[in-house]
Amino acid sequence: MIITILFLVLYRAKKYPHILSLLMIIFYMKSKSNIYLLLIGGLLILSYEDVSYYAVYTNHLIMLEGLVFIYLFINHHHIFIYCVVKFIICLLVIKFCVFIFNLFLNKKSMGEADYEIIALVYMVSNLYTLLLVLWFSCLLGIFYLYLKKKQKLPFIPFLTIAAILIFA
Repeated sequence: MIITILFLVLYRAKKYPHILSLLMIIFYMKSKSNIYLLLIGGLLILSYEDVSYYAVYTNHLIMLEGLVFIYLFINHHHIFIYCVVKFIICLLVIKFCVFIFNLFLNKKSMGEADYEIIALVYMVSNLYTLLLVLWFSCLLGIFYLYLKKKQKLPFIPFLTIAAILIFA
C-alpha cells in the first residue's frame, strides 16, 4: 500500500522525479519489504497509464526497472548478474517471437512496454511463474475482449492482475 502511494506521488511530481525516486528507494530499502510489492506497485501505475492512454510513459517504465535493478543489486548482489542476464535473454526471446508473429500477420501484436514488463516478471521469479502469469493474463485478456468486443487491448493491467494473483 505504501509503495503504491509513493508511486502515485512520484507519478504526480513531474518537476523532481529523480529526487522523489531516490527518496522512494531509501524508504523502500529501510522498510524491508518484498520485491514483489515493489514490482506490483509499479505495475499498478503502468496499468493506469495503459488503460487511460493505451501507452506507457517510458520514463516511468525505466524508473520501475531501475528500482528493481537497484533492489536486486543491494539485497541480492550475489545473483544480480544472473538476474540481468535473465532479463536480457527474456527480452530478446520475446522480441524475436513477436517479430516472427508480426511478420506473418502484418499486424502489431504487442507494445514495447509489454516486453519489458514480462522480462521484469521473469527476472524476479522463475520460468514457471512467468508462464503462469502469462497464462492468466492471456485468459483475462481474452475474456475482456469477448465481453467488450474491442479490437485493442491494454495488456499491462492483465499482467498486473495475474502477477497479483500469482505472487500473493
